Amino acid sequence: MRELLWLALRAFIACLVLTPIFRDIFRSYGIVDQPDRRRKIHAHPIPRVGGIPIFLSYAIALYPWPHAPAALTEYLPLIQKLAPAATMIFATGLVDDLIGLKPWQKLLGQLGAAGLAYWAGVRVLIVAGVGAGVWWALPLTLIWLVACTNAFNLVDGLDGLAAGMGLVAALTLLIGSLRRGWFGCALTIIIALLCAWFSSDLFKEFFARARPELWYGLRETSYSYASGHATLSLAFYGGWAYLLARGVAPSWWRTTLIALLLIWVLAIGWSRLALGAHYPTDVLGGYLLGGVWLVLETIAIDRFLARRTAPT
Repeated sequence: MRELLWLALRAFIACLVLTPIFRDIFRSYGIVDQPDRRRKIHAHPIPRVGGIPIFLSYAIALYPWPHAPAALTEYLPLIQKLAPAATMIFATGLVDDLIGLKPWQKLLGQLGAAGLAYWAGVRVLIVAGVGAGVWWALPLTLIWLVACTNAFNLVDGLDGLAAGMGLVAALTLLIGSLRRGWFGCALTIIIALLCAWFSSDLFKEFFARARPELWYGLRETSYSYASGHATLSLAFYGGWAYLLARGVAPSWWRTTLIALLLIWVLAIGWSRLALGAHYPTDVLGGYLLGGVWLVLETIAIDRFLARRTAPT
């Protein structure tokens, strides 16, 4: 555990040092993302190449320096096999930042990187406790990796939003893994969150419903149906509420926490109506979409908990 924390700290320090350097360099060359008041609603031009310091920070942290941690040495062959996939997805993003790529070109780069990751051994072999089989492993892996990539890639209208969601997802996954027996359950909730996020964006683009004309606060730039806030809140907080209900012995604090999570889900939906950012049917549709992912979560969580308590 200490070795993993040291690697994370090394990458964090490297990124902290490199980010302002590359920010100033590319800002001076005018390689920035200009706000357009439609989807890109950040206040000032933002340098477009933030992936460079992140990529270099990973390389610095994972390079086998002298006296490298034993955990890094042990997994070095796997890291080397994954390097081509990481490099390809980084190159795709870098070219898109510098000269711009069409959606199909970016998709090809993402599929190529996902294929290299599959070749390196990153494969979806089991879904909710059911074996995927050899024939399904490749398409499931490609779809999953590309969906995760675009779940974050599509959240680019506000500077820092994708980074913030990534931080929340990473911290939640860390907490779940430290809980040991809940690792599979925590991973399930994260997967459902990303899927809910991606499906919510697909719904918005498919239905293309305009926002209400009169509402308070900063104007949203995406479509209205279905409410992403309602979808994600039910899929994420509802999943944790169910995990607490199934995985923790009855107690007053468990009941209180579950009640607070459910109240929070309803409050998020109400806030979208109170601000006038959505029609009531948008919020209802978001809850229904989030409910679909929540049902799938509960099935997977039950399987993980049953496996953990099964006699050996």
